Amino acid sequence: KIAKNEIPAESVNDVKAALMGPLSGIGDSIFLTTLRVLAAGIGVSLAQAGNPFAPLIFLLIYNIPAFVLRVWGVQKGYELGVGMLETAQKNGIMDKVMTIAGIVGIMVLGSMTVDMFWAEIAVEFGSGDEVTALQDVLDGILPGMFALICMGLYYWLLGKKVSPTILILGTMLVGVIGVYFGVLA
Repeated sequence: KIAKNEIPAESVNDVKAALMGPLSGIGDSIFLTTLRVLAAGIGVSLAQAGNPFAPLIFLLIYNIPAFVLRVWGVQKGYELGVGMLETAQKNGIMDKVMTIAGIVGIMVLGSMTVDMFWAEIAVEFGSGDEVTALQDVLDGILPGMFALICMGLYYWLLGKKVSPTILILGTMLVGVIGVYFGVLA
């Protein structure tokens, strides 16, 4: 269209700048929030099991879909042109894709929280042969409840603009103090 003088050349940069926000939200949700975390979880699990190919598998799981989507996106973008975004916005497809990406991201985050959280509450109650660990009670209600509570607390604190560095240092401090006093295991 530029070669035919149908649109001015500077409009291409204007369209790219306008699309960065909405499309980066979709890309970030899919690749950074979901796929990278999923790939890292699989890679870490394999590394913990002693698999020497864990870093390679992480890179393959993360980079192959990203590369394929880039190639496909360039081809489709060239074929469909500018009208595709107007159509997707009118049909509500963009909103559906964002909702689906958010749901998948939350599912991955929840499953990784339970799988990769290793602290336990060491508090016990009862006497004699009837001693019950608080961790067993919580796991009986909802397995991984303590991990979910901690993740929710971190999420809330991040929403309150608490620095991640403060959260990391606070976690280490709470862990050391909790183990010292026998509250955490």
